[in-house]
Amino acid sequence: MKRLFTNFNYEVQLQSRRRTTLVSEKEINRNFEFIFFFMEKEKSILINQNEYSQEYLDHIESLGLNVPEFDSVDNDITFWWGALEDLDHERTLNSKITSTQIAQRLKMCLPNTEVIFSEKEFKKYIELNKGYEEFFIRLPFSVSAQGCFRYKPGSKTPKRVDFSKGLILEPYLNKIKDFGCYITVDGDFIKWQNFTHNSGRYIGGRLIKDELPFSNYKASMMLVLNEYMNLGIKKGIQIDSFLYESEGTRHIYPLCEVNYRKTMGLFLSSLISFSNEDRVSLIIDKKNSNWFGKGLSEIFQKIGNGLYSRTMRKGILLLSPANIDRLAFAIIDYNEEEEKIALDQLRQEFF
Repeated sequence: MKRLFTNFNYEVQLQSRRRTTLVSEKEINRNFEFIFFFMEKEKSILINQNEYSQEYLDHIESLGLNVPEFDSVDNDITFWWGALEDLDHERTLNSKITSTQIAQRLKMCLPNTEVIFSEKEFKKYIELNKGYEEFFIRLPFSVSAQGCFRYKPGSKTPKRVDFSKGLILEPYLNKIKDFGCYITVDGDFIKWQNFTHNSGRYIGGRLIKDELPFSNYKASMMLVLNEYMNLGIKKGIQIDSFLYESEGTRHIYPLCEVNYRKTMGLFLSSLISFSNEDRVSLIIDKKNSNWFGKGLSEIFQKIGNGLYSRTMRKGILLLSPANIDRLAFAIIDYNEEEEKIALDQLRQEFF
């Protein structure tokens, strides 16, 4: 059996060109490792970075999922979230510089979106675009809004900015909705809306069944896929897009970034297996202090009659263990009104 290690610190590993995990990065792996139980279908050995109660493992088994063997020795491992097989190639495929250059060629970003490699270029760009009050900086390797910064002319550039490694610079936009898709080299296509915190941090999403975020959406995403196929991808890519508002009019930003690895969108889509009608939404965020130290049974009790039923294949499904600093729930086969009520109740009680 494969010995799998859930490296949710993948972008940091790519940025620093290493396969090791620093002590400071283990917390992110511990907090998101539970995703493995819902996405990994083959029997395997998990090099676990979190400890799981028997109550939680029983919960996982009750959902018809595999509980892997556990081992703490991290040798002879296969990286699970991101491959780390060819660091240079994976850096190219996952870099926001690559996706921005493709967006420029395909006209899927702003006309004045630029890739900057020096402080001189940065200052020149700000001067040429001095009609804008605020700008947005994205670093080449970041995840869930980490490495993204708002910048006002005249202020200091963020400490994390290293011009020699490049950055993406453009006017700041009033974003109103995030969405994304996963598209494979065989043409399989799944799409969803992303939920984000005011800071831009990912806190969940909702599968989109029928409606498209904009006209010619799939055709546009196929153009992006073709660009990445020319770069040598073998599987699929996640493409993130968003809607923004300017002067009272909504606009589409078709190609914000691309990820060539497992993604939260794929995690969301994996939860379809618990649904009859493919209506699935996800909420994941840091839990409020009232829930630290409490177990699964107390969470189940609080959810009450809304708890997910395998027989009905509907309800609120707890995904995360109780011993990490966040909670995750799936809302399965609720209609739009039921989902809104459930999301509001979960946010009010647990987050």
